[in-house]
Amino acid sequence: MDSRQRVEKQIRLVLVIYRVEVRRRDMDEMVRFRDRAQAIFDYLAAKIGDDEQIKALLHAATREMWPEQPSLRGRLREQAVDGGGQLANREGLG
Repeated sequence: MDSRQRVEKQIRLVLVIYRVEVRRRDMDEMVRFRDRAQAIFDYLAAKIGDDEQIKALLHAATREMWPEQPSLRGRLREQAVDGGGQLANREGLG
């Protein structure tokens, strides 16, 4: 098995595990799983080189695991405090 095949199999393995575990794990465990997957993907990205097919596979895997904007990954989002609900269309803002 050459290094290209190895990288492809590693990407696919992470995706298969993700697809199974996303149904079973709680949110905290999935955050840890995604953090580890990101570390693996970062490591593999350095090994890809100019292989466009593997780059596309890695990109597709990343989009599946993090369907929201990449800039929001790993960051806290605004949440209501003191038990207040989320406000839609600036309702109640003065």
